[in-house]
Amino acid sequence: MLKKEKILLKLLNFGNIFFMHTLKFRFSAFFILSLCLLIMPIYTPFFKSNYNDKATYFYYTTKIDYDIKNAKIINSANNSIIVCDFDNAKNIKKNINNQILSESIRIDNYSQKNYDEILNKYNNYILKTEKVDNYEIIYCYDSSLEKFINIFDKKINIQIAISKNQINIGYPLILNGF
Repeated sequence: MLKKEKILLKLLNFGNIFFMHTLKFRFSAFFILSLCLLIMPIYTPFFKSNYNDKATYFYYTTKIDYDIKNAKIINSANNSIIVCDFDNAKNIKKNINNQILSESIRIDNYSQKNYDEILNKYNNYILKTEKVDNYEIIYCYDSSLEKFINIFDKKINIQIAISKNQINIGYPLILNGF
């Protein structure tokens, strides 16, 4: 074999190896991206199984004009509030995710453990606290969450309202009342 042919074969072999590694990389990147796209839309800052028997979820959405199994829909002129329990919240969110403007959870008769977990989770993000009637209102900002609004000339995307027997957490705000 001539020297030129040997060099050409080495280049072709290198090209095949490079192409296979590139193809594996592209497939891996595609797989990871697809997985993220499947998981991310249902991410919420407060799906916790230990709230389940005491938790009610609220999704404030664009107008919904159809029934949703295992949920109550409260319609206004342009929007809807979808109310459901823990067992149905993730599936409902998955089906209406592109319509959600805000989401909240209400935990009735919460335990000290729930209270401590919530405050510990958001402690580093607290921007402002205030007392309103019987509620302590806490405003937070977590840069890992996509949505936010501006209040007090600051970005806010978690609102927590705590009373003696109820905790409400909203992302970016509590829109269902407390």
